[in-house]
Amino acid sequence: MTEATAPIVLPLTARWKSIRDSRRLAAFQPLVPPASVNYDGGAVFDSVTSAARSAQSRRLHRSTSVVSAVLAVGIFVADLRHPPGLTIPVLYLVPLLLSIWQPRERDTYIATAGCSGLTVLGLLGSSSGTDWTTGVVNRVFVIFGLWITALVVARFKQTLTEQHQTSGRIRAILETAVDAVLVIDTRGSIQLANPSVERLFGYRPSEVLGRNVSMLMPSPDRERHDGYIARYLQTGERRIIGTGREVLAQRKDGSTFPAYLSVSETKVDREHTFTGIIYDLTERKRLETQLRERAELARLGQMASVVAHEVRNPLAGIRGALQVIGSRMPAESREHTVLSDVIGRLDALNQFVGDLLVLSRPKPQDLRRVPLRLVLQRIVDFLRQDPQCANVTFDVDAADVSAEIDQAQIERALLNLISNAGQAMEGAGRVRVVLTSSDSTCRISVADEGPGIPPDVVEKIFEPFFTTKRRGTGLGLPITKRTIEQHGGSIAIHSTPGRGTTVVVTLPLAHPEINREAVGQVEQP
Repeated sequence: MTEATAPIVLPLTARWKSIRDSRRLAAFQPLVPPASVNYDGGAVFDSVTSAARSAQSRRLHRSTSVVSAVLAVGIFVADLRHPPGLTIPVLYLVPLLLSIWQPRERDTYIATAGCSGLTVLGLLGSSSGTDWTTGVVNRVFVIFGLWITALVVARFKQTLTEQHQTSGRIRAILETAVDAVLVIDTRGSIQLANPSVERLFGYRPSEVLGRNVSMLMPSPDRERHDGYIARYLQTGERRIIGTGREVLAQRKDGSTFPAYLSVSETKVDREHTFTGIIYDLTERKRLETQLRERAELARLGQMASVVAHEVRNPLAGIRGALQVIGSRMPAESREHTVLSDVIGRLDALNQFVGDLLVLSRPKPQDLRRVPLRLVLQRIVDFLRQDPQCANVTFDVDAADVSAEIDQAQIERALLNLISNAGQAMEGAGRVRVVLTSSDSTCRISVADEGPGIPPDVVEKIFEPFFTTKRRGTGLGLPITKRTIEQHGGSIAIHSTPGRGTTVVVTLPLAHPEINREAVGQVEQP
């Protein structure tokens, strides 16, 4: 490299190196939006940062323009003071190359036209007695070189602009993607994380960068993950790369959730990187569970219809016959006692068939505005007359709240919950019932001092026919749950073995589908 070409080659080489480095950084640059980034309708913008960058860019453009102009004038003056045969005009390439930092392509062509004009003026203004032939040839080659360089610089700027636009689009897509996107290297270290990682896992992107991706997995996958990568790099055997599968992911708080993971492999500068897209399956699993439950209830409804038709009518006839026979026996006789017990069991069987029908084919709701405090008080007064709850103390702390409900259905559901609380303490202890309200919902909690419920039982407690009672049917809590969900509410059970159980029911104060003109008043006890 000569001294004459060094000012031309070095800036261009440095610029190409910066572009190459920026491409490498762009492949791994973490997508961590600044605090002032807003997401609105898929648009990503940061007004403060953008304004600062825009002002800085304008200052750079002005400075480059001034430097280019000063250099061009200096070269022109030097050209006038020297014979035209020297290669001084070739130095016009320096201010031309500085136009790389100008935002528009036309700025490069304007600078080229100016430098070409100064090259011609330098020849015309040269002293007499010079070698004009050499000077003209020299200037023709210089102008030709200037325009060739201008075309190269303009194409370079166009490519750079397209690259920035493409990079910006990709970044906007990743930052607004609903699914979590992670990029890891061959060591399992996280190189890129989009903002959805925080929504799914609870970690800010800056908290996971540089850490092993196994932190997002529960055991035993956490301990095995690095081995998976090593085996793939050694054998090339693909198990999940290029495909997808359901996995179990772990949040920052230690809780787990089902997710669908798809993994792809890329190479950047001959280095393997793996991109994972993680989709939360929690909602889909919930919907699948609901569909299975509805399918089971549909089959149960068919069976209940058959049972109700084939069993209920004969039961009514048998019960009536037994009552007639029992009425002819002395009340103190042993036979009368046996018949009374048989009639009681027939009534229980008839109630079981009725529960099946309620669970599989709920009755239409008769929604009315009902003071929930009166409903709770009536249930507690009824249970206080029950011999099984003779030694149970019921404490009711109820706010003055009214909700639009089917009084008979909700009263039956709450009666089931409160009576279960009393029975859990084997008829002795304290049951606390609390009613509170917020803007649009009310919350009813029923807490007992019983032995609590084991975690494995809590998971199955709302399944039909599952019961821990000696003579239970396993339909009470499923019907309760179904009734509450039909009212747009929810039910949750919190229990610690040895510390009692708390059941929390949440109901909306206003039913969204109710006909307001049909809302009546509570049926007073």
